[in-house]
Amino acid sequence: MNHPEYVRTDLAAEAASLSGGSYPDGVECKEKDEPGLHTTVVNITNRAGELAIGKPRGSYITLFFDRPWADEVDEEKLVSAMTEQLAHLLERSGKKVSRILVVGLGNRAIAADAIGPVTCDALAVDVDECSEDACPLPSAAPTVCAISPGVMGQTGIETAALVKSAIAAAKPSHVIAVDALAARSADRLCRTVQFSNTGIAPGSGVGNRRAALNEETLGVPVIALGVPSIVDSSTLVYETLEKAGIEDIAPPLVELLENNRSFFVTLKDCDAASGSLAALIAGAINRLPERLMKGQVLSYT
Repeated sequence: MNHPEYVRTDLAAEAASLSGGSYPDGVECKEKDEPGLHTTVVNITNRAGELAIGKPRGSYITLFFDRPWADEVDEEKLVSAMTEQLAHLLERSGKKVSRILVVGLGNRAIAADAIGPVTCDALAVDVDECSEDACPLPSAAPTVCAISPGVMGQTGIETAALVKSAIAAAKPSHVIAVDALAARSADRLCRTVQFSNTGIAPGSGVGNRRAALNEETLGVPVIALGVPSIVDSSTLVYETLEKAGIEDIAPPLVELLENNRSFFVTLKDCDAASGSLAALIAGAINRLPERLMKGQVLSYT
């Protein structure tokens, strides 16, 4: 079954799997299975890989796990794994980590888009670090600050402009951007976290792509942490047909799927799911300063 353009995903692991097991030039993929946790590492190494996957070259690390909001996951194991992946990407940036600005992207009024702001709510930020004029020299341990800039529909201001202002005030060495994503499979909703060192484009999950947040636009390394919380309806129909073993789609159905009138589907308990996962992500970020002091880099990626 060919994979048409309406099969949408923001996850590099899913995009790589569309190749049917043989990865194109410029795309390297490694997988690791352990109880309750599956890790996929996709490295895009050249322009051919970028074109094949539709993502900038860099590293994309995906964790897939059971449902945190239903107490099916080992929370300590998952938080530790997320902390390790964040520390790994920060340490690989080539720049000393002294202060981290966490940017919680999304609209907190919409459950499927609230993962970023809700994560920021649970962070242990360093409230005494900055004065009105400037930030003092960092201590031995990295510090954390946070901002939830909302979306342009709420503020009338580009998210990138607000983040740049926050960077000018907080003077971070690195940014961690937390946002909701779109997945190809409903099985991944709020059960997957993707980390990458390529930055992020707010709104891309719902086709409302805004100015990118990356090292080129912000001037500091940007680590993106994305959680798939929606599936495009056309993609969901396609996946259902694929699972049913239907190889050929009738032209009338193809026309319906390609009519650009699709909508987005999320979990019925998305508020509980995203809230539970946001708390775990915040816990992982809260551990980062202590973890970064150890200076141990993961080797399997």
